[in-house]
Amino acid sequence: MTRAEMIQVFFNIANASPVALSVNPAASQSIFTDVSSDAWYFEAVVYFESRGIVQGFPDSTLRPNETITNAEFAALAVQFFNLEGVAESDMLMEASSHWGAGYINLGFARGWFEYFGVVEAFDADAPIQRAQAVALLNFYQGRIPCTVAINIFLESTSITIFPDLQQGHWSFYEVIEATFSRYYYVDSHSNEVWRRVI
Repeated sequence: MTRAEMIQVFFNIANASPVALSVNPAASQSIFTDVSSDAWYFEAVVYFESRGIVQGFPDSTLRPNETITNAEFAALAVQFFNLEGVAESDMLMEASSHWGAGYINLGFARGWFEYFGVVEAFDADAPIQRAQAVALLNFYQGRIPCTVAINIFLESTSITIFPDLQQGHWSFYEVIEATFSRYYYVDSHSNEVWRRVI
């Protein structure tokens, strides 16, 4: 995922969350020289600028179309959820000299990176994968896929999901969970029963 895409995703969450702050409607330009006012992600970038979360590079660029790394994702998430003041012991010692060590360690302490199974092979500067980001965003929002409900839905619909996503992939149910909004109730076995997909 690119920086612009991830910033927009967090902005979408903020719009539906009590943590959201209003973007100054008078803002006509970004502090970043490579973010134009007609960019599809402009409002999201300005919003996070106003919160001091998106700070970019020393040359005043954001480089919005470059892929976002695991460390950059951790920094965005920690600041978005206001976790910077929370003290944690080191969870990833090899990151101790990395600029994002504090953010990464907070992420590990909360199980963010363990959640998609890369604890042993974690690379702070590797691009985060789209499926990993989806799973993490579900996790942040308390959205736990109900495989029973999803399987029933898939059996009853002719909707084409993603042709490049196989049901055996580790992220399959996470992606379906994030893709469909629905009305549902929870039965006596703690399973979701989907009444209607929106």
